[in-house]
Amino acid sequence: MQSTLHFPMASRSDCINDFIVKKFIEHCGCLPSGLPVQLKHFDNHTYCFNLTHSQQLLAIESCYQAQVASMPQYETEAHRSCLPQCETQRYSIRQSSHPWPNLRRETAVKFLKVLAELHGYPDEMRSTWGESALYFMYERAAQLVDQKSSEKSAEDWINFSRQLEALQDQLAMVSVQGRQPFGEETFEEEAYPTKNLLADVGGALGLWSGVSVLTVCELVELCIYMVAAVRYRIAHPQTSTTADPYNEVDSPLRSSGHAADKEAVKMFAAEGGILNADTDV
Repeated sequence: MQSTLHFPMASRSDCINDFIVKKFIEHCGCLPSGLPVQLKHFDNHTYCFNLTHSQQLLAIESCYQAQVASMPQYETEAHRSCLPQCETQRYSIRQSSHPWPNLRRETAVKFLKVLAELHGYPDEMRSTWGESALYFMYERAAQLVDQKSSEKSAEDWINFSRQLEALQDQLAMVSVQGRQPFGEETFEEEAYPTKNLLADVGGALGLWSGVSVLTVCELVELCIYMVAAVRYRIAHPQTSTTADPYNEVDSPLRSSGHAADKEAVKMFAAEGGILNADTDV
């Protein structure tokens, strides 16, 4: 069963590279030289071919070649295991170059002094070629400035200017700054969440069946009333009796028209009159 890998890394490509490195460690017991390797792996392993015994080199070489041939397969497996990030930050880069530091004889001494002090002059001077050339240029510039005008020759100034041009070609400064104060953030989220599904189902029911939340509530209320009525009938049974049509309590004729007809019948019966066949009772 394949498990999902969760790495505290900057991007998905870092996760894929680390997946391949772990495959090299699993099969060959060493680190590949052509991939970026995290520092934690150097605690227990070294690069492949960092051995002195010829037999071990042959075994490592055959294993290394086999793993290199399997790298496309490892990348496919890593794409299934290393999930894409939910939040991604991307930056657009624009390169611009201009002459720097634009050294001139009038301002060279001050600039070279600051630059030499940043590189350990004069207490912690280093012996690298570039820093040694920087120290020499600063001392040369300070010496020319301290000399009297009568002691300075045109050849010295020409040589110093050429040395400044050569030094300027060797110096470079990288400045990273925001192109604009606002950026763009891209978020990934599920395309069809559960709440949208419920909303679509409710909308379809309301459109085609006329069913709404209010209708459902009314149906539930009706069911409750019906259940309550049935329980009441079961709990309070009533005996059936024959109703007297002339009894005002039990008679179903309770309208005013029926009551008037009943009074007329009683009056004729009391006086002994005979109703004609055409009389509408």
